[in-house]
Amino acid sequence: MNNLIVNSITRSREEWVDMLDLPEKLETSAIKANVLIVPSMIPTQPKAFVGGTLHLFAFLQSQLGEDVEICISNEGYEELKLNSRTVRLGRFIVKSIALPLFLGILSNYIYDRIREPQTVESGDDLPEYQQPAVISFTIAVEDSTGKKKEFQYEGPASDYKSIAEEIERLWNE
Repeated sequence: MNNLIVNSITRSREEWVDMLDLPEKLETSAIKANVLIVPSMIPTQPKAFVGGTLHLFAFLQSQLGEDVEICISNEGYEELKLNSRTVRLGRFIVKSIALPLFLGILSNYIYDRIREPQTVESGDDLPEYQQPAVISFTIAVEDSTGKKKEFQYEGPASDYKSIAEEIERLWNE
């Protein structure tokens, strides 16, 4: 899949937590969580989250409860809104045991949030505002043995199902 980039990573969940200097209670829940939402590391605002992160966090909490945490205190939360047709979902650290469930829940979120435009006759050009939705996200997966991989995707939302299957396949290699 040409829109999926796989990287090896070295930064652990614990290093993220240390880097963001979280309050002790939040630090403990961030370390335990199966899914951790971390800042997007945009060079100009490295501790900011992409627009809509709190909405996605609330959705994930409704599905996963205490198994999801956001890696920032309420006072430190900053949101960066980038104007484009790309729906930026953010950066996640996921424990390998929770990966299939997380990918399924993320699929539901994408489906609920993004409605594809009606198809048109082949050869017709769609105006930009009717072009298929594009999504972007980064998922770092880690297991208890220290194995880590990062998956970055930016491409059509309609390809998410096959991308999710590819992420699982590549993780299990």
